[in-house]
Amino acid sequence: MKKAFFLLATLLLIISCHNNEPAKESSIPKLSEKDSLIQKFTPIINGDWVRADYVEDLKKTLSPKQSYHDIGEEECCIYINSKNISKDTVWVIISYGGAGSAEYITTFKKGVRQNSIVLDRISPYDKGYQLGFKISENDTALILYSHDDKDSNIAIERRYVRARDELTGNDTINSATFSGMTYYHNKLLVTGKYSYMDSLGHKYNAEFTDYGKVTGIMGFHTYYVEGVFGQGPDDDTDAIIFNRDNKNSKDYLLKIFKDSLYLFDDSFNDSTNSYGNGRLAYKFIRQK
Repeated sequence: MKKAFFLLATLLLIISCHNNEPAKESSIPKLSEKDSLIQKFTPIINGDWVRADYVEDLKKTLSPKQSYHDIGEEECCIYINSKNISKDTVWVIISYGGAGSAEYITTFKKGVRQNSIVLDRISPYDKGYQLGFKISENDTALILYSHDDKDSNIAIERRYVRARDELTGNDTINSATFSGMTYYHNKLLVTGKYSYMDSLGHKYNAEFTDYGKVTGIMGFHTYYVEGVFGQGPDDDTDAIIFNRDNKNSKDYLLKIFKDSLYLFDDSFNDSTNSYGNGRLAYKFIRQK
């Protein structure tokens, strides 16, 4: 009995000494601030982003021209391919619509906001920006903060929604000609299955996809909804272009009413220096 008690006391003493030993530091190295920001931001900011207020306005107007003039072209789109990170650097392209675009880089420096990073300017004439994001239950929004050079306070805060991820890092889609804004023009205004009649009264079916493909219209394979305006009389009307950048391309003025697309031959009015509706070329009726 005494022997058993002695063994138990010895065991408890060994356990007590072991518990009093200083804890060993984890062998997992602690991430630097930059590496933490890279890990946090790169999966989220990747994509083609479009101003949320433009998308919401487009749902109401059904007119890219009207929404363009309602919302403006400032910082209309942002393109980020964070999958192509190189030397802790990611390129960010901010589009200004008809005014062109500007290239920035982020080297993942912490911004003034808790959840933001700095965009470094390539040109001294470019604006100062910081980039953040907000995640809700149903959505992830990219946030662009614009700072005045003479004031560290935020001058502008814009919210962006992401087009489908396939627009970035997909070799089958040329992001230089197919942007997030193009995607929303297609998806919100045109995408779907339609029936239509030709001038002889023959009925046909056609289908438009989110990615600018069209089937069922003889001679046409792709389409593009005009989205940049104010560059001249021929660039200030809603239009759709089939086979864009091709020798057999064809432009039509575009009107959307309820469940139908109306495509007109354009007609230039010399007295008003503007384009107007000519002959009705196609009426597409959406199939439910």
